[in-house]
Amino acid sequence: IKKVSVAASPLAAWVRANLEYARVLKNVKPLQATLEAAENELQQSQFQLDNCESELSAINRNVEDLRIKFRMQIGHAELLKENIRASRERLDTAQVLLDGLKGESLRWQEEVSRLEVEIYMVHVESLLFSGFINYLSARGRSIRDASLRAWLIFFKTDFPEITFDLARVGASEMQLSLWLTWGLPSDQQFVENAIIICQLEKKVPYLVDPSGVALGWLKEYYSQNEGQVEFSSVGDESFYNVAILCVKFGKTLVVTDCEGMPSILYPLMRREVTVSGGRTMIEMGDRSVDFSDNFKLVVVSRSSEHDIALSAKGFVSPVV
Repeated sequence: IKKVSVAASPLAAWVRANLEYARVLKNVKPLQATLEAAENELQQSQFQLDNCESELSAINRNVEDLRIKFRMQIGHAELLKENIRASRERLDTAQVLLDGLKGESLRWQEEVSRLEVEIYMVHVESLLFSGFINYLSARGRSIRDASLRAWLIFFKTDFPEITFDLARVGASEMQLSLWLTWGLPSDQQFVENAIIICQLEKKVPYLVDPSGVALGWLKEYYSQNEGQVEFSSVGDESFYNVAILCVKFGKTLVVTDCEGMPSILYPLMRREVTVSGGRTMIEMGDRSVDFSDNFKLVVVSRSSEHDIALSAKGFVSPVV
């Protein structure tokens, strides 16, 4: 065509191209429709696959949960088996105990009766203990024994076997053993006096100790139980200063070698304190001294003749 007409040659090429395109389009169009159908089917299949995978995941989760629950139930079943086994063992043990306790009812009744007697005896012993502390501390061995026998006669009508021992009621065996290591003589009178001194909270102990053997125990006892303790005699030059320090700082003051009750101790014994400006004060000679509630006073004399004024007897308890 180019040889015949140069102008018609491109037009002829374009026509041939359109014809070829139409032919190709005619062949491709069904294929495109088939492709679109296949893609739609693939999309539906993929959607179904996703749904199936979701359902499978849910099923797998349920299966795993069921496995966990199964394992828990198995563990619970094993625990129940162990509890049943332990319960059977306890039942067997309880049965053995019950078989062995057939005679315990009578023993318990006897024990209750014994405890009722002991409860009553607590009141009796408390009464005897109080009477001993308050009325027999200034008495010697013979009067103490005679008074106790007279008091016990009152209770022997109901309790013929009743006895009373101040050491048994007033201190434990451990305390007594400890006191002995602190220098307390094992003599009954010394042991009773030690118990009496320990019980005197409101009154000042006036200990008659001719031999002086109780001083070592007093030092250890008050050091261990009350804190600091000072020993001084009224005749010592430093007595006044020692007494002031004890009163001020709450120490225990043990006044030794007394003949009666020195007048300088009367304000301390009576606790003649005054409160001013929030401070508790006491007059000692010509001085006003701060008074500590922890202060304690103990008087020791080697003389059995203790001359205590009538006005002081309500504040002092002689211990012979």
